[in-house]
Amino acid sequence: MKRIAKRRGLAALCLAAIFLLTGCGKDNGVGGVAGDAGKAVIAANQAMAQKLDFSQDRDFQDAQSGLIAKPHGQIRAADGTVLVDFAAFHFVEGDPPPTVNPSLWRHAKLNARIGLFKVTDGIYQLRGFDLGNMTLIEGKTGWIVVDPLTCRESAAFAFAFAQKHLGENHDRGGIEKNMGTGRPRNH
Repeated sequence: MKRIAKRRGLAALCLAAIFLLTGCGKDNGVGGVAGDAGKAVIAANQAMAQKLDFSQDRDFQDAQSGLIAKPHGQIRAADGTVLVDFAAFHFVEGDPPPTVNPSLWRHAKLNARIGLFKVTDGIYQLRGFDLGNMTLIEGKTGWIVVDPLTCRESAAFAFAFAQKHLGENHDRGGIEKNMGTGRPRNH
């Protein structure tokens, strides 16, 4: 009996050593490191780049249209946890690396256009403060908030950011109505 237990223990130790050694010296992080893309992925990304017309920048002009102000820093929870880091996507600039699909890189660059935007008279939008966009509509006695984001901290930060940058001419005395367009648990 002791001999079987000793063999099992030795086998378990050997397996543990094998698993540990195969992972040593390589920090893959989330999704692996950029250099891990194989030749087939790089070739597919190059082929995709040939099919797309990146000379058209109308989408980028539209994404910047009406920009009033860009946020900086971080949004943190009460316990200090970082909820949003506005600098987290600053690396998404220029041409895509060969390991990234060029269409997804372009999409990420468009999504990185964050801030407070004037959509039209009386309608403003806060983009990049959370997973969704918050829209503010000037009401008679306050702001009508459409899609108040997914957490209290980002919603409060975004609303305060809008009040700061829209100035006294847009002081409506607070929120008149709060409307969510998604599923109730999202708001």
